[in-house]
Amino acid sequence: YHLGRRGHEVSVLALYPLDEDWNLLWKREFEIRILLPKPPGVLSAGIELMKATSALNSLVKKKDVEILYTFQGSIARLVAWLATRGMADTRLIWGIRGTVRSDGRSGWGVSLPSHLCKWVSGSIPLMIANSESGYANAKTSGYRCSKHLVINNGFDTDEFKPDRAARIRVRSEWKIKNESLIGIVARLSVVKALPIFLEAAALLRKKRADLRFVIVGDGPDKREL
Repeated sequence: YHLGRRGHEVSVLALYPLDEDWNLLWKREFEIRILLPKPPGVLSAGIELMKATSALNSLVKKKDVEILYTFQGSIARLVAWLATRGMADTRLIWGIRGTVRSDGRSGWGVSLPSHLCKWVSGSIPLMIANSESGYANAKTSGYRCSKHLVINNGFDTDEFKPDRAARIRVRSEWKIKNESLIGIVARLSVVKALPIFLEAAALLRKKRADLRFVIVGDGPDKREL
């Protein structure tokens, strides 16, 4: 968003179709291009990802991309690496958010791209992590990019700021009086440590009667949680 305002030409690409909420986050400033119409099945994964690699390669050449920043998943990082092979004028940057899972519980569909990314990471000139612990985890897991930066998540404090009137209204709607309210806002996925939040809430409720807990969000693990 701010790069665009500063005069840079910015393109946003997604591996799979995005939820409409993403368009709201981007404030419709940019067109979001989709590389694959839907997530591939187990049997077609290899073919579909090669299609995505070819599509990304064509876009990078057509737009004469100087910097390609890719993050959020080993598959996306691997596709970007493959798509930019032999393109000396395009600098590839990998973004690492959170931690890199290396316990093998994610299945081969996730583990294989992750291992391949670690293997080729030495050819990546720059990694950007959103926390020191995230970078340390990636390094311990086997990532060895030439350089790294840590840029913590930023928040628009003009948009996200205390709102006393909204606080009073919401607490009234939720019938919360003098209790202390403890909440978490996240997509409903086990990777967001929501099971830990629920366990902590259960323990605290045994000791304190003046607490209320709230989870705000939706996501793939809602039923399980």
